[in-house]
Amino acid sequence: KRFFILGYFDGDGYATSFILKRYGTLRAKAGICSKTNALLIEFQKEFADNDIKTNLTYDKRDDMYHIQTASSAQIQNFYNYLYSSSNLGLQRKKDKLYRFLYDKDALYNEYKQKSL
Repeated sequence: KRFFILGYFDGDGYATSFILKRYGTLRAKAGICSKTNALLIEFQKEFADNDIKTNLTYDKRDDMYHIQTASSAQIQNFYNYLYSSSNLGLQRKKDKLYRFLYDKDALYNEYKQKSL
């Protein structure tokens, strides 16, 4: 299941980080989108079995379902689940999550520099 989800994440997933302007804190979110929710419900069950809390939402504008997680602890669990047992997966998505988890200060400073 893990490798199938990783492949799906590589194709229809996202990992992003940003500064929450209201509080000035660095945040991240990771998720997967799909036109139907059946597969995402199965992913959500698998994630729950591996201590990853996710939210399943529907975006009416894009007619798309999203399953995502956003807290630092859950991003850590998500990262460990996908990448701990292999060198598979798109490097750029892995790097985005890695930087948020292990290089927060530099990432935060980059965002601050861009906003000047």
